[in-house]
Amino acid sequence: MASMLLLVASLQAASRLSWNSVAVSVDDKQIVSSATVHAHPGRLLGVMGPSGAGKTTLLGVISGRCTAQPRKKLTGTAHGVPDAHDVSILEQAEHFFGLLTVRETLELAVELEGGSGSAARAEVDALLQTLGLLAVQHSRVGDAIHRGISGGEKRRLAVGCALLAHPSLLVADEPTTGLDSHPAMRVVRLIREAAAARAIPAVATLHQPRSSIWAHLDDVLILAPRGRVVYHGPRAAALAHFESLGHRCPPHTNPAEHLIDLVSTDFDSPMSASLDEERIHSLAAAWRKREARAPPVAPPVAPPAAKAAAAIASTTAAATATTAGRTASPSC
Repeated sequence: MASMLLLVASLQAASRLSWNSVAVSVDDKQIVSSATVHAHPGRLLGVMGPSGAGKTTLLGVISGRCTAQPRKKLTGTAHGVPDAHDVSILEQAEHFFGLLTVRETLELAVELEGGSGSAARAEVDALLQTLGLLAVQHSRVGDAIHRGISGGEKRRLAVGCALLAHPSLLVADEPTTGLDSHPAMRVVRLIREAAAARAIPAVATLHQPRSSIWAHLDDVLILAPRGRVVYHGPRAAALAHFESLGHRCPPHTNPAEHLIDLVSTDFDSPMSASLDEERIHSLAAAWRKREARAPPVAPPVAPPAAKAAAAIASTTAAATATTAGRTASPSC
């Protein structure tokens, strides 16, 4: 329990982060169309949509990496957004020293952030437990030549390195890419629990998430092609919103797949593409009307830090028990 409390010892009094009327175009081609995004402390926002919906571009705006250039026009305002050095970014591909062990990788990361001594060692110990990496802490990370830990463990290690920077905002670019269902779910759950324990917002783009991953999201942002917003708010209220517009999710259907299908275009025939575009235009117009009529639905208050830490401790204990005695290259 002491190691869990270490994770919440330096909580920040974070407030909602907002990006208002964000629009991005390149050579007059619209990438993001007047999107307003809110990220709440202690909550995970999942950004979803088909290819060409501007998810990566919008994530670049949120993380501060996307800036105006001669051919790129960027407009919009931000409120409460931290400086770029206070944002930790999880890239799709991890970059580690393959010959270092998992523990050595975290120790190097904490030293690069200025940590040292017993406090730094205690933080690494706490993270190893939280990440479920105690069983492989002395295993090499590995690379293209040297065999090492699994892809899921590398992704969780990347989350740990990002958390050592004590960010005010955690951003993840498709953190489940290349992972099987169970490792992918563990990574998303870890990001959500870290956001709750540290009372910081987390934003992640997700490509075709499974229903188990959908259930671990607090809020969702659904983007249609050209970055048009069709829904932004609590995950629990998403299906009711679309059902009110005549698009009920069929029984035994993954909600995430259902919503992404609603904003996808079938280019097999001009007729199909025209009907899809008409539906997407209607959904985007309905959301603009809702935004103009009333502010977005406020999410529930983030759980207290102690409660979040207790939840992480419970989850970690189960994960540690599962991974005990495994080899350096387990399946997840």
